[in-house]
Amino acid sequence: MGISNNELLKFNAQVLLNKREILESFEQFIEYVNSDESNASYTREQKSVLLPLCEEFKTAIQCCNIPPLTKPWYYYEYNLSYEGLSLDMLLCDYVDFDENNEITSMDSTVEYSIVKAECAYLTVEEYARLNGVTVTTVRQWIRRGKLRTAKKNGINWKIPALSPSPRRGFESVFYFWEYLPNSIEKQFPYLKDSKGIYIYQDEKDKKRFFVRIDSINKKETTLIELTTSEREQLELAMISSQHVDVGLMDDMIQYVPVKQRYSYPVLTSHDKELTYGLGEIMVKTEHDQTFYFDMNDRAGMVFNGYSPEEYVIPIHWEFWEDLCEDMSEHDAVNEEALKCAKVADLTGCLLLCPNMIEDGYDPLIVCDDLSGDLCNIMAEMMFDGGPLNSQNSDPSENVLYIHEFELREEYKRKGIGNRIMAEIPWLCKRALHVWPDIMAYYISESIEQYEKKEVVKFYNENGFKPLQDEHYVYAYTKW
Repeated sequence: MGISNNELLKFNAQVLLNKREILESFEQFIEYVNSDESNASYTREQKSVLLPLCEEFKTAIQCCNIPPLTKPWYYYEYNLSYEGLSLDMLLCDYVDFDENNEITSMDSTVEYSIVKAECAYLTVEEYARLNGVTVTTVRQWIRRGKLRTAKKNGINWKIPALSPSPRRGFESVFYFWEYLPNSIEKQFPYLKDSKGIYIYQDEKDKKRFFVRIDSINKKETTLIELTTSEREQLELAMISSQHVDVGLMDDMIQYVPVKQRYSYPVLTSHDKELTYGLGEIMVKTEHDQTFYFDMNDRAGMVFNGYSPEEYVIPIHWEFWEDLCEDMSEHDAVNEEALKCAKVADLTGCLLLCPNMIEDGYDPLIVCDDLSGDLCNIMAEMMFDGGPLNSQNSDPSENVLYIHEFELREEYKRKGIGNRIMAEIPWLCKRALHVWPDIMAYYISESIEQYEKKEVVKFYNENGFKPLQDEHYVYAYTKW
């Protein structure tokens, strides 16, 4: 599938990509099953089987090593069938969005089945007791093709405990198979060279039924008409075969937790009156790139881009006050010593963790080879409660590590540092073509300094969350 950065972001925001999202989603599904709202979907008897099965399935997911997905268009999905619950990893082959960026249609291929929780199979007698009917009624349901989940086991029948009791009237049904026994093809010659059938009832004449037959190559479709008796014989043959599956219970609700990683940063200084009258800020990089942003604009109005291939990209940015409104950009750069005042310096690096993980590298090992400080920050973010912990978050995040941000003394306590910090993710996207999911750096090297109120206040105003271990204090924010 062709990759479009914007479409991939929209896709990732509406699918399950890691263990935390799967568990949050499935918890909401359990709440739905427990609610009165689900009574239209599941009978009381089904719920008595489904709820314990859900707890078994959730425990299996919690105990399973489920890696976060970083390759484009892969996602996780849990499904409920009459046989039980399954968690699969899929690859999206096609997706379409509406004007509100919601997914309207999608074709996918199951790559792996990761976790399963299968329900028990009941005898005719056990199923009759569970649903409060007689054994004769259950056998009639099977013979007339109404209890379609029953399977022949020798001379006896086995029925999945999740099988719904049949409703009044006829319900359309789809049967499919990979291989059809010769005995069935001889009994129903029109099924030869087919992979599935769809049976439905005439809306006006309830005694007429139609079978749509799909050929193996799916290029031809045949439609035949059956009587009630002929339809019951066909369905009994389908139900009796171990090679035929029936399409049921495909309307399960998939909840997707609200995701924060694609939200844009809030510019705190935008709603305040800056105490220093700066107009444009000029940014000069170590590669002689020059960018500008206006102090009065919202963050991100000028920067945009896409993703490079390197794992670790070094950064050294200089921030200048641009005082040459009537001069060209070229002249401004050449005469910066005369026309501009230096505001701040920033050094650090951009860590492309998704690329590392996708290519089989451990981000912590990569960082350990580069810098002890960088390794310590990454380790803290990977521990319990951190934003890169695989148990409760997504380790495949792009991290902008700031080694040092030095604001000149005359520009401090005027809202300028906060304003520059808010613009940094957008600048990163424009200059390096990557959107940083996390920005992290040390507050101080001592806990005593960290405890100063002004330090805590400065970072908290920007949405930074302080963490500390025995020796270091650092802050991070997720945009």
